[in-house]
Amino acid sequence: MNSQSVDSRRKIIATVCALALCGRALAQQVPVPPTYPAVDANGVDLTTGQLVLPGFDLAIGSGQSGLSRISNENANSDSEVSAIAYSFIDIVNGQGPLTMDVSFGGGVMRFIVGGGSSRATATVTSNGPFSQMSGSATLVCTGSPTQFFSGGTCTATLGDGTSLFFGYSSTNGTLAPWNLQWNLQTLTKPDGEVLSYTYYSSGANQRAVKSVSSSLGWMFKYEVDASFSINKITAINTAVTYCDPLAASCSVPTSYPYVQATVAGSTTTRAINGVPIVAISAGTSTTTLTSPSGVVKAVSYTGGKVSAVAIGTSTWLYAYDAATKTTTVTNPDNSTHKIVLGLYGIEAEFDEKGAGREVSWDTNGSVQSAADWGTSTSRGTYTSFLRDSRGNIKTASLHPTDGGSPLTTTWEYPATCSNAKTCNKPLSVTTPDGIKTTYTYDPVHGGILTETLL
Repeated sequence: MNSQSVDSRRKIIATVCALALCGRALAQQVPVPPTYPAVDANGVDLTTGQLVLPGFDLAIGSGQSGLSRISNENANSDSEVSAIAYSFIDIVNGQGPLTMDVSFGGGVMRFIVGGGSSRATATVTSNGPFSQMSGSATLVCTGSPTQFFSGGTCTATLGDGTSLFFGYSSTNGTLAPWNLQWNLQTLTKPDGEVLSYTYYSSGANQRAVKSVSSSLGWMFKYEVDASFSINKITAINTAVTYCDPLAASCSVPTSYPYVQATVAGSTTTRAINGVPIVAISAGTSTTTLTSPSGVVKAVSYTGGKVSAVAIGTSTWLYAYDAATKTTTVTNPDNSTHKIVLGLYGIEAEFDEKGAGREVSWDTNGSVQSAADWGTSTSRGTYTSFLRDSRGNIKTASLHPTDGGSPLTTTWEYPATCSNAKTCNKPLSVTTPDGIKTTYTYDPVHGGILTETLL
């Protein structure tokens, strides 16, 4: 891979200086510690070894009101159910404290909910609230903890006050945490907008999303095949065209945006508004993706993970070391790119030039420090973070490479959380140059009421 490609990948992550927010224009914004890109240019998720398919992205409305869907589809999962399921801190080995993992918005929020170090010893002792690892969300569940909340409900409250209500879906087998699942039923935003979800079911199991409806008059209508894989999504303005959320399909004007998958034999062609974007042929150990212009990408699998990607005469090789939790990509020119996984995510990345960057995590699964790209012989600048008991970042300190004094930005929050729409938003921020700005918020929708420069 050439240096231009390396530099382009580096631009995916904001620089550490930007994380420190040196300046008043971005003062109210709290920094988001970097999460290194897990998906490479070939569409391979380096953390899981799975292929991420080209998107079923869709949107309707405007920035003021509407719905948008940004796909993050694994080649082995196509039903798009936002759900809660049990797992462990160490997913690979099935060990460590019991967690509930909330899949939502293309990511996963993790909550430690119990003790035990294996499936045989897993326990839950309370209904919460449980605190999010590496975040300020909370989770509360109903039902008996000794029964792992079977038959109950769970509500996740995000740091901005958004509420996600999950209804019990099913138990697939015996009463054990890894057989239970809760699916998203409603999402209530701080401004009052409510998104409602309906599902296709098989027996007692909710298998795939049927519709997502907004209280402001928008809908995504999902159509599925016999195996509950999505084959069409239509965006609808329900203020103009009615569609029953529980219907399998609706007759709507062809002017509405839609994405569709058409199957012919072993090949699935994906199209946006009728225009093909990719043809996918999946075999036992190989998946082939063909673009409308005829470019072919052949993806090979070994042991259920991507082992090679070939485009024309160029081939990339993928290797996974379970002992060191390292994924190595060997490029066509024999240069390599590596990532190292930890319990909470990517801990280090090394580019084709030997330069590296790393992230350290605290025991709650929150980013403790994040280093920018250095060189093959020296570490880059890094930012360290301190948090309050709810996971909010209180300080972000940018440390220079020469070991000098760090530049520190400080945020202050309410000591207690009596209103989830405002309690995780800063009351004040002080930048490294000593400029302090205070804020007040509307208790109903959580928006800024005043901004005062002291």
